[in-house]
Amino acid sequence: MTTSPNPQATSSVAIVTGAASGIGRATALRLLGAGWRVCAADLDADRVRAALTAYEGSAALQAQAADISSPEDVQALYRAADAAFGGLDGVANVAGVSFLEDQRIEDVDVETFDRTHAVNLRGTFLMCKYAIDPLRRRGGGAIVNLGSVASVRGVGGPAYVSSKAGIAGLSRAIAASYAADLIRCNTVAPGPTSTPMLEISKRKSTVTTLGAAGTIPGEADPDEIAALVHFLLGPTGRFMTGGIYTLDGGISQH
Repeated sequence: MTTSPNPQATSSVAIVTGAASGIGRATALRLLGAGWRVCAADLDADRVRAALTAYEGSAALQAQAADISSPEDVQALYRAADAAFGGLDGVANVAGVSFLEDQRIEDVDVETFDRTHAVNLRGTFLMCKYAIDPLRRRGGGAIVNLGSVASVRGVGGPAYVSSKAGIAGLSRAIAASYAADLIRCNTVAPGPTSTPMLEISKRKSTVTTLGAAGTIPGEADPDEIAALVHFLLGPTGRFMTGGIYTLDGGISQH
């Protein structure tokens, strides 16, 4: 995992949500290691700082508390990034939730459905909505939204699956609307990835795809997902927009 600053890298600026753990943490670390300046957000700023201790005190890191389902918190997050770094080049929307009682639609209560969509889909919508102006002022940039292979296969519960499918559609709509502004938007759709959420899922026996016939055994490392997010955010991905990219060991082909 890349964790040390690269003095030869550019000084691009990114916001990363869900940065206190899992794929969000790996994305923030990878970007910081590549020389980006990062406004790293999660519900608790202290947890973000604890997760990114290699950069504690670094001028390249701004830790911010934000509930992405709140328009006020999202707008405050963008103001904090602008105040800290004076611009924005990319946004990695990684934060998300999965309530593990969400398995069959007849068993899903309205509160579970609404809360899942509030964080996953509404939160991504808000993060994208308020990203457009600062990216446009920068002359363009990139948004990467975290979907899931669950939205392709339909496994993972109706609230979670529909929220992640909505993210893929939202990304494509943004890509189509803002290509002329040189603002790109893509979806990364991981399969099982070694995160705290997956460990809980396995204990509750809600993961049914690990080791399935025709798939690569095991789990992705969060840094493998972060590597693709980094690529899509950066200049090497400049001609890539509206895509849905799976990293799932072949699960989505079955």
